[in-house]
Amino acid sequence: YGVNPKENSEITIKIETVSDTLHFFVKNNKVRTVDEVMLGSGIGIQNTIIRLDLLYEGSYHLEIDDNEQTYSVDLQLKLS
Repeated sequence: YGVNPKENSEITIKIETVSDTLHFFVKNNKVRTVDEVMLGSGIGIQNTIIRLDLLYEGSYHLEIDDNEQTYSVDLQLKLS
């Protein structure tokens, strides 16, 4: 993911803690590239979920929204 000077390339990042919960949210517009044949494999996401399960099993909520225009990750992580 990146930015494109010819398109709106807005990136939103929000991080906050409330009580014992960390809330992390990232959203960005998808940037169209010339070579759209090379699509992501999803292995990085799968590895992240495996690590979250190992470290925080039952203590997190992960929601990923991957649509045509945007990509967002919403993670809530109980810290204690």
